[in-house]
Amino acid sequence: MAAASFGLGRSGEGSGAQSSQHAQPAQQEQPPGEPMDSSTPWLAIADGNLSLLQTSLQVLNLPATAADENGYTLLQAAASYSHIPILQWLIEQVPTTTNSSVNHEDAKLTMLNAVDFEGDTALHYASTKAAAEFLIHCGIDVNIRNAEGRTALESKQAEIEEAMMEAEEEEDDDDDNANGEEKEEDEELAGLREVAAYLSSLDTMSQ
Repeated sequence: MAAASFGLGRSGEGSGAQSSQHAQPAQQEQPPGEPMDSSTPWLAIADGNLSLLQTSLQVLNLPATAADENGYTLLQAAASYSHIPILQWLIEQVPTTTNSSVNHEDAKLTMLNAVDFEGDTALHYASTKAAAEFLIHCGIDVNIRNAEGRTALESKQAEIEEAMMEAEEEEDDDDDNANGEEKEEDEELAGLREVAAYLSSLDTMSQ
């Protein structure tokens, strides 16, 4: 992943969420009393702090559709951290005025289906089934392919394979596993599998 421009550098390359391919931004806290800057909304999301997010967007005069220089949106960040209340609030900020040339539903879909510079949507970033379900319920397009030509489901499947290969390599190098005991599946891999299973079930139902 390219480094984010708001002090929340993302490690790794490729697509996916909360994995070696789609690593979350390094979670940092907004220091109490510190002046707000362009990094504050993303820090607020990383911390799950909706109140700070709301205040920072107002103070910085940024829209809920804001993105960094890599196209990484607030919605994608919230999906990556699986902060459902923040996801809900961001979607609720879509204008409802009938005077706009773009109607509410179109504006919502534009927000949902926004991609970063690697072509990933918020669904590619979703780190839990709950986040994926929320985005699906809102109408996100599950068929959008990123720069690697992968849908969100295909990205998750690729991330699972990579995570399993890395785990096997670590086990081979770990003397503590000489007795053949298996390591417990970590939360990240479990989350990836849960999201992949959910998206796969949708794919099956559509056939």
